[in-house]
Amino acid sequence: MGKEVSYCQNCGERLGVGDAAEHQVWVHEGRRFCAACRPAQATTKILLPDRRKSSTKVRAQAPAPPRVKETTRIRKRSSLPIVLAAAAVGALGIGIAIAAGSGSSEPAPLKSASASASAAAPSEPKSPPKPDPGLSLDELLRRIRELRQSDLMFERREDVQRLLAEAAAKAGSRLEEVDLLAAEYDRKFEEAASRLADFTRSEAARMAAKQKYAEAIGRLDAYPAAFQTSRAASALRALRDDYARRQAEAGTPAPGAPTSPRRVL
Repeated sequence: MGKEVSYCQNCGERLGVGDAAEHQVWVHEGRRFCAACRPAQATTKILLPDRRKSSTKVRAQAPAPPRVKETTRIRKRSSLPIVLAAAAVGALGIGIAIAAGSGSSEPAPLKSASASASAAAPSEPKSPPKPDPGLSLDELLRRIRELRQSDLMFERREDVQRLLAEAAAKAGSRLEEVDLLAAEYDRKFEEAASRLADFTRSEAARMAAKQKYAEAIGRLDAYPAAFQTSRAASALRALRDDYARRQAEAGTPAPGAPTSPRRVL
């Protein structure tokens, strides 16, 4: 291990630690021994400097300095310098305007080149506003089909007819499709009106058979107004006139007609 070895070859004690007598190191055949373990043949001795005992105690590490927290927050810049600069520019402009006004008593009116050019150029006629294109043909057809499916009593027939007219005006080459849709809608309307008219007629006929003409006429008058333009409605009107005539012949007052007071004998 070289000259830096400072342990006894026999007991393993560290050499050069303790009293001055123990600092003596005996050397025999290149090996070092302490004073207690030295062999009798060892004649050479050397004196080592005093050394501290080694310790396995771990020194406490110094606490690490606190880390500065990193942040991505952007500090808001103060708007005070900008405000001060704007105020200074405004004050400078006011001073220049006052100085120019005091120098000339009658300032000549200034006219910008753009104003003169706009006055010299003839005014262009304004184009009329474009009309609103409104709904497309496909949107109109989709709206008509939705109304036809939801309006079972045909209370919105006028709206459907208006949409059909708009669709026919925008149809172009698809006019036949719009005509077929309108014909189908009219057919559905007449079928619903006919079914309801048959039911109303049977109810009125049952009441008229019991000579209850007033109730029969009231039942005919309750026919929905949405179907008054149908072909079935004309037959109901003719039947109502017949019941009114029978009622007059029987001497029963028509519904809503004033009744004459009876004379008490």
